[in-house]
This record gives sequence, C-alpha cells and structure tokens, in this order.
Amino acid sequence: MRDDTRRVAVVSELRLLRQGVARLLEESNCTVEVASPDAMLADDRRSRSEVGVVDVSAAGQIETLRRLAQTHPSMRLVALGVRSDDEHVVACIEAGATAYVSRDADLDELLAAIDSAARDEARCEPRVVATLMRRLASRTIRVPAAELHNLTAREREVLALIAGGYSNKEIAVQLRLGVTTVKNHVHAVLTKLNVTRRGQAAAKAREAPATQVDAARI
Repeated sequence: MRDDTRRVAVVSELRLLRQGVARLLEESNCTVEVASPDAMLADDRRSRSEVGVVDVSAAGQIETLRRLAQTHPSMRLVALGVRSDDEHVVACIEAGATAYVSRDADLDELLAAIDSAARDEARCEPRVVATLMRRLASRTIRVPAAELHNLTAREREVLALIAGGYSNKEIAVQLRLGVTTVKNHVHAVLTKLNVTRRGQAAAKAREAPATQVDAARI
C-alpha cells in the first residue's frame, strides 16, 4: 500500500476503460474520479484531482490533452495510449502531458508516472527526452510580452525548459547549473508570472501573443 493518497481523475471516452483503470487505482490507495473528456472539460471548476490520467488512444484526444492543460492548469496530465512511436509521444508531451504510459506498461509503471506527475516531474523514455530536446532546440516558446519583460535571460531559458516538460534535475543538466540554483530560478519565474504551479507557468508559455523566448541556444 502507498503511504499517501493521490487524487486522480481518469478521463476516457470508453466507460469500461475509465472504470477499469479507476478500480485498479482505488486498490492502490488513490482517490479517483472518472469522467468523459467532454464532462471533464465542461467541469473545470469542480475537479480537485491533482493528476489526470487521459486516454489518448482514440483520434482527436491529443487536442483533449491540450484543452485540459488550459482549463485545468493545476492538474498534472498523464497520457495513457496504445502507441509508443516517438512522434505520438512527443505530440502528447507538447500538448501538456507530463508523462506518457503506453499499452505495454503495467500498473506499477502507471503509479510511478502518477507519482512523478504529482511532484511536477516529467517521466518518459530517454529516447523521447532526446526527441524533445531536438524539438526544443529548433522552436520558439511564446510568452505574453507584459509578463516576459520581468524575466531575466536565464529565467527565460528556465521557463522554456519548464514548458518543455523538464524537471529541475533535467534543467540543471541542460543549463549546467546546480539543482538548488534551478529551484531558485523556478521560484523567481513563478513569482514574476504570478502563478503558483509549474503547469500554470507552462500554460502561459504556450500562449501565443507577442514576445518570444528564443530557446534555440539552449
């Protein structure tokens, strides 16, 4: 049994799948709510779940991930899919998922992904991380100009990596900094963007107004 209780929402178009996953999680000391994608998107004020396990096996569900990241910025998202190809996994991460669990995973791996997500830590296979790094190096992260001007150049780099789903340890490796230094930068970014969670900062970084954070040099 787990020492703590996670509050988890299981989101799927398939009732049988969401009920089955919910039952397994309840047996593992999780407090679970179940919902269809439409119901969860329409109920953005009620859910108190800290992690959402979102079934992305059906067509169009990556867009559901993206919308949930916007309507539930404090909820960490774990994508539950049947495909394991890099492009599909990366698309889920870019849409806002903190972790991806494929059809080959077992319950322990799902629980580990949920725990990592609840701690604001990204969890995916090393080859997927490598793909994400290449994507991050070639793209631009957008942030509202009114909030961006308060960030230092280093804080903008940290924000870009937060938006890419990187944990503090991974950011430290990318920027060749100590983990404590990274934590200080993350705290400064959250304070200056007037948010309390990394997911909220990432959501702001995914908005598309004027000023841009150039991540190409990271």
